[in-house]
Amino acid sequence: MVPLFSVYLQQIQNEARGKETAGNGVKLTLLMIEAQQGGRRMSLRDKRIAVIGVGGVGGYLSGMLLQQFPHVTLVARGERGRAIKERGLVLHSGYKGEKTGRPERVVSEVRLLEPQDYIFICVKNYSLEVVCRDLAASGAVADETVIIPVMNGVDAADRVRDLLRLEESGSDPDRPGESANAAGLTAEGRGAECRPGEGGSTLCTEEGAGGSASRKAVVVDSLIYIVSFSRPDFSIEQQGKFANLRIGIQNADARQQEKVAEVSRILSEADIDHETAADIRREVWKKYILNCAYNVETAYYDDPIGRLRDDPVKAKEYEQLVREACATAEAEGIGIPQDHAETVIRKFYNDYGDDATSSLQRDVHAGRQSELETFSGYLVREARRLGVPVPVSERMYEGLREKERTAAGGIS
Repeated sequence: MVPLFSVYLQQIQNEARGKETAGNGVKLTLLMIEAQQGGRRMSLRDKRIAVIGVGGVGGYLSGMLLQQFPHVTLVARGERGRAIKERGLVLHSGYKGEKTGRPERVVSEVRLLEPQDYIFICVKNYSLEVVCRDLAASGAVADETVIIPVMNGVDAADRVRDLLRLEESGSDPDRPGESANAAGLTAEGRGAECRPGEGGSTLCTEEGAGGSASRKAVVVDSLIYIVSFSRPDFSIEQQGKFANLRIGIQNADARQQEKVAEVSRILSEADIDHETAADIRREVWKKYILNCAYNVETAYYDDPIGRLRDDPVKAKEYEQLVREACATAEAEGIGIPQDHAETVIRKFYNDYGDDATSSLQRDVHAGRQSELETFSGYLVREARRLGVPVPVSERMYEGLREKERTAAGGIS
C-alpha cells in the first residue's frame, strides 16, 4: 500500500507541472497544507503510547486514545488485564459516548514495557514509587520519552522527576530528606556519569554494549477534572458532560514547551478536552485546594455532601478547610486568585449532588489503602513547615489516621 503522505506529495507534483495560473497556485497551496496535515497525522499514528493504571482516569484516557492510535500498550494485571485482552477496553462516557478499543498490547507489569514515546501514569500516589522503580528497570523510558502523571495531589510530577532523575525536580533546600530517590533508582547509582543539562534537566550517560546512551526524558505536569470509575466488569464509566485535562511545565524552556505541544497534539487527535497552562503549579493547587476539603471532610464524617451542607457546624468546617488550604498555597508562593476560596465554597453549597461522595471516603470506609497522605498529610506537613495554622485540617488528618489504624487492626 502506498503511504498516504506519498500520495499527497505526488498530487502536489502533478499540480505543479506546467500550471502557473493564480487558480492553480491557490490549489497548490491548499494541497501543500493538506499534505502537511496528513503527514502530521501519519506521524502521530506512529507514536507508541503506554497507560499505566487503567482505573477511572487511566481507563477514560485509554478509551479515547485507542480510537485514534494503533500502538497503545496498557498495563493491567489479573482479571482486569484478561478482560481487556478478551473484550477490549469498554468506555461508557456520558460526555463522549460508547466506545470500545483494542490495545496493541496488554502487559501485566511495568517492567514488560518496550520503549515508549508517551507514558501516562494514572495510579494512586502510594503506588508511584514502585511504578518508577519498574520503569527504570524496563527500558520504556527512552531519550525523547514524555511522561505525563495524571494523578491526585500537587507533587506527582516532581516525584517522578526525583525518582527517575530524568530532570531536576526543583527540590527545596529547606526540605532535606524529601527526595524520593530510594532503592538506587538514580542513573548515578547505576554507574552513570551525569551532568547538568539545559533547562534545568539532568543528562546522564551510561556505558553499555553499544557505547554510551543518553537518558533525557521530560515530565509534563497535569491534572484532570473528571468523574469516572471502573465497573465490576472492568469497563469504565465516565459521568457528566465534562472531562478536562490541564497540562504544562512550570518555567518551561524551549524544548519543554515543544514536548508540552506534542502532548497537546496527541490529546487533540484523541478528542480529549484539555488546556495548556503556563502556570501549571497554580492550576494544580486550585484543584488540590478543593480536594483538601471535599475528600477530607466526606471521609472524616463518612457523609455525602448533602449531609455536610445540612449541618451548620460541618458546613463551616468545610469552609475553614478551604481557607486553610488557600493560606498554605499563599505561603508556598502560589498565585492563587483572591476569590478562589469563595469560588470553591460556592461549589460546595450549589453545585454538588446531595449523594456525592469522594474516593478517599470510599477507600477509608472500605478499609482499603487510601490517598490520605496526598489529600491531607501533605498539606498538614507543608503548613507546619511554613508556619501556617491549619487546626481543622490537622484534627481531621489525625482522626482519619486513627480510622485507618483501627481498620488495619493497629494499636493507637
